[in-house]
Amino acid sequence: MWEEVYAPFNVVPRPQGNTGVQMGGWFRKEMNSLADYKGLKMRIPGLGGKVIAKAGGTVVLLPGGEIFTSLERGILDATEWVGPMHDLRMGFYKAAKYYDYPGWHEPGTTLEEEAEKDPMARKVHDAFKKFKAQVGVWGSMSENAYYNVIADTFRPNRNEPPCSRTGALL
Repeated sequence: MWEEVYAPFNVVPRPQGNTGVQMGGWFRKEMNSLADYKGLKMRIPGLGGKVIAKAGGTVVLLPGGEIFTSLERGILDATEWVGPMHDLRMGFYKAAKYYDYPGWHEPGTTLEEEAEKDPMARKVHDAFKKFKAQVGVWGSMSENAYYNVIADTFRPNRNEPPCSRTGALL
């Protein structure tokens, strides 16, 4: 079906990794019930933002470079971003104590690559098969998922939440 949808555009789609499941977000206060969302100022776009707004929260859309400062200064009460690896790099754990998971607003994202459907398509398909054979099991995992596992494995204090330390990966 996927190929049928792309056929009018003369391309052939193939899965090419994913970002892994998103986390629910970083919160400055503990969220225990739906009532806790009333008045909450959260940076969360898309469908997730519509749900937060329906629950009584206020959706604040900000570019990535402004999120940490807004969270730290209390302009935001919460934010979601990508996942443990990227959230760690953004330093959200320094401004918000509670990390909610898993993300319900983006359960998983599959990335794709496309190749033009022409006489070269067979060569592209063969090259893709060789690539998959070379990367083996990691070919089906995302780079994010891999680094999330590594970040959690080398967490110095197992009593701390995942990704609460910067570690040597950054």
